[in-house]
Amino acid sequence: MITFEDLMSFRRDSMDINQQVVAYTNKLIESIGGSASAAPQTVSLLDCHPELRVLEQKLDQLLSK
Repeated sequence: MITFEDLMSFRRDSMDINQQVVAYTNKLIESIGGSASAAPQTVSLLDCHPELRVLEQKLDQLLSK
């Protein structure tokens, strides 16, 4: 089982893994959807923890209902 710490270590070691995490995270963002005014923004390689931003956006969306 890969832990969060393992994933962060892999991301530090490989740009290819970073690119895959960002692509996967952006697919998750697209699946979250939402209203046009509250549409989640996509992430880039400059985000150090894109998966955390996705979780935060999903929580915000759920709490605003």
